Amino acid sequence: MTTDGFPSQRKHSGPNRALEHQWSMIEPVAISARQPELDLVLQMISRPGSIGEVVAHPGMGKTTMLKMASETYRQQFGGVVEYVAGWDGIRDEDLVDVLADRFRAASGPSLLVIDDAQSAPTDQIWSLIKRLEAGPWSFSTLIGSHQPTGLGECITLLPFAYVGIEKLLAEAFGTTPSPADVERLMRASQGVPVFARVLIDQLKMGVSLDDVERLVGPWRSSGLLGPDGLPMDGRDPRGRRLFSDIRLINSDLVERVNQDPRIAYDLTSRQFEELTADLLERMGYEVQLTAKTRDGGKDLYALRKDGLGSFMFVVECKRYNPNNLVGVGVVRSLHGVAQHERANGAIVMTTSFFTEPAKQFARDLKGQMSLKNFVDLQTWLREASLPR
Repeated sequence: MTTDGFPSQRKHSGPNRALEHQWSMIEPVAISARQPELDLVLQMISRPGSIGEVVAHPGMGKTTMLKMASETYRQQFGGVVEYVAGWDGIRDEDLVDVLADRFRAASGPSLLVIDDAQSAPTDQIWSLIKRLEAGPWSFSTLIGSHQPTGLGECITLLPFAYVGIEKLLAEAFGTTPSPADVERLMRASQGVPVFARVLIDQLKMGVSLDDVERLVGPWRSSGLLGPDGLPMDGRDPRGRRLFSDIRLINSDLVERVNQDPRIAYDLTSRQFEELTADLLERMGYEVQLTAKTRDGGKDLYALRKDGLGSFMFVVECKRYNPNNLVGVGVVRSLHGVAQHERANGAIVMTTSFFTEPAKQFARDLKGQMSLKNFVDLQTWLREASLPR
């Protein structure tokens, strides 16, 4: 026990305590379009003892903003930056002692970063901060969340406007994009930074802008027409009835969705699970759907036997709109389920795309996790529809 009342030199390790590991899961991305917001964040946390919040919906670049602000803070003040992710990190019984050791050894004001704060009770976040304030060190707190906690000054990250999309395109291709291309990408991505980068990746792989727009067209229109000849969507009662009956009136959903992938967005979550199960069965897997509720984080079991033995995969299906990206929490949770059930691997299938932290987490698992996005879904549909 030290004179400040905190245990000293406690051994520690774990996924929520290593800042370097967490930050390594985020590839460098363009921050220039967010420079005004970054300046405001740094201003919020510049005074020791202050609390700042970065609030954003998934895909808006919240975690990237936390990373950039943390690195700038460390360079300016010389202290340490400690990172805690979500409720699992905050409720760690050794956390306060671990942070105390690191703050005590710092050569300047430190920064505590709490990401995914929406998953933790606000009173527990406040309790963690107040317990640390009892020490002889100085630090500020930066919170990242999907909704405000009310604990500090808050800034909300909004979708990119024209200038933000223009900068992303310019940095990706090294040339000034045409105004028409910027406008088209802005409409296709809805200004969501992570989604815009996903679409830019498609462009860099040689996919035309016309095809990129077709990829995201389902989010704007269902692809089904009503008696008046106008597009129907899931909010239309007629559409809801028709979409819920698609499997009943069409004996081969795979072929129907292959002809018009936009229909996938109008399926219920359960129908999307059934579609994924059908695709896996056509690939030679024996598939078992789990119960509609209380499924423990997986929707399907996929089993396969060959000359090398028997293999089991757990599969989770996310029928998301294309600007609602699947985050690392979904991937991390399914990996835990796979480990608990001793599965050989796990698969996440979505009608959307994945955030960069989710993709990096899957890469770190070295073959144990397979992420399948909307482009992969269309590939599966085409292959499943080929003559046998």
